[in-house]
Amino acid sequence: MSTDFLPAGFLEFLKPDVDRAHFIEKWLDLHKIENSTIVIDGSRHIYVQLRRECYNSAFKVKTLIAHYDRTHGSPGANDNSAAVFQLMLLAERLMHTAEVHNVRIIFADSEELGHLEDQGTYKIAKRFSELNIVSDDVFVFDCCGRGDALVISTAGKTTEGGLDFERGFADLLTRAQKLAQTTMPNNFYSLPVPYSDNAAFLAVRIPAVAVAVLPSDEAKRLRVQSQCKHITQKNLYLGDKKLLKILPETWQLIHTGNDTAESLTPEAFVLMQSFLDAIARTNTPR
Repeated sequence: MSTDFLPAGFLEFLKPDVDRAHFIEKWLDLHKIENSTIVIDGSRHIYVQLRRECYNSAFKVKTLIAHYDRTHGSPGANDNSAAVFQLMLLAERLMHTAEVHNVRIIFADSEELGHLEDQGTYKIAKRFSELNIVSDDVFVFDCCGRGDALVISTAGKTTEGGLDFERGFADLLTRAQKLAQTTMPNNFYSLPVPYSDNAAFLAVRIPAVAVAVLPSDEAKRLRVQSQCKHITQKNLYLGDKKLLKILPETWQLIHTGNDTAESLTPEAFVLMQSFLDAIARTNTPR
């Protein structure tokens, strides 16, 4: 498949020897987007600082996260370069608006590490908890570059964390689903999705919703399988090998050498732009 639709610099970002954190910082600097690097236990997270006048304390802050690290030996086009570029492009658009958006963007490191406690975003989530930043909105974007169907993860629905957490998560999930329904009225699904950085926030009882993209035929099959209880959040998280043949083809490509630029589709970038812009436009009172 042609890669002509991909943003400038995307193929450079996929090269095996690129310093991906430095690439993001350089891209943001080039587009005059203020940013800072936060190092926690060796993980380098990049925080985007947007225009102060576009924040209003009457509304919830929306933290948008995409991890930029990748599995060794994989180009990481869908996992997770697509979402990284989609958020960088959002940051550029937000730099040219005077509207209140209350968006905070973080490019996170060390998501691909095996144990939750070792992952970079777990340390960020703990810091949020320590600072009592527990009632704003957290959206995690992972595998958003292939397909035409918007997928909102149901991960967190069965997480026990006290009444405030459970109500907060249910509210955030409902609002995310409604926003997705508005953005993609004929091609939106709410499904089990493998845990990403949302697991870190859920672990410290901060509501967080993960967003992905799948081809519509794969999303439909996953919906049928999940309704039949063949696929659940639990066995996705545990990596049940019995599921490999029925998992969406898109997810079978991740962590392999086949997660290439050629596997991505232009439709995914179009719908993600629409969804991210909708998130930025929609402000929820505290």
